[in-house]
Amino acid sequence: MKNFSFYADRRGVTSIEYAIIAALISVVIISSVFVLGQNVTGTFNSVDTAYTAATVKAAPAPVPAPVPD
Repeated sequence: MKNFSFYADRRGVTSIEYAIIAALISVVIISSVFVLGQNVTGTFNSVDTAYTAATVKAAPAPVPAPVPD
């Protein structure tokens, strides 16, 4: 006859459920960080491009070197 007390013990089921929930939460966090990271990178790149363009336009003309007498 089989030992049915093993099948009646449900303590391990709760830990498996918690592990599945933790895995799903981690997947959501990782995917949201990935998506937000791409958006932030795009924003920083556009700000950098605008700043570089403004800096190049606003750069003063170089001062000529004095001519020795």
